Amino acid sequence: MYGLLGLAIFVELMRRVTGGKTMIAGGLTLAVLVLPIVIITASEALRAVPHSIREAGFGVGATRWEVIRYHVLPSAAPGILTGIVLSLARAPRETAPILLVGAVTGFLAIGGASIYQQLYDPFTTLPTIVFQYSGLPSTAFRANAGRDHRSARADLERQRDSDLPAKSI
Repeated sequence: MYGLLGLAIFVELMRRVTGGKTMIAGGLTLAVLVLPIVIITASEALRAVPHSIREAGFGVGATRWEVIRYHVLPSAAPGILTGIVLSLARAPRETAPILLVGAVTGFLAIGGASIYQQLYDPFTTLPTIVFQYSGLPSTAFRANAGRDHRSARADLERQRDSDLPAKSI
């Protein structure tokens, strides 16, 4: 859903600002995607501050702004920061919206371009690169890719034992 929103708004309607299918359009799409998480956690953190703290601030003659600034926000800061960290952890995992906004399959930008130029260049996602690289290795690697690590380790130990020369007594 967010990918379609990003495609319609940030790629098509705001083409002059974002440059079309660029990293800026992808970043704005991810920002819209994580915004509800930040808003909900921040409002819950502010709501979790006890009313007694507010009343104490008003009781000593503080204005409403002073109560919010010096009492409510410092008490709610851990919850707000938790929401921000959770949303920042979610954003890199979201591949579908980025693919819809215009990620190029298999393109990894490296080189001496400035940060400003890279924002307007084509881009890709990490899962796209992993998928592309999974077809590159040998057939032995692909055969073992889905195996359990214990069975793979046992196969390696058997192979190592068979490669050792026989001991003479």
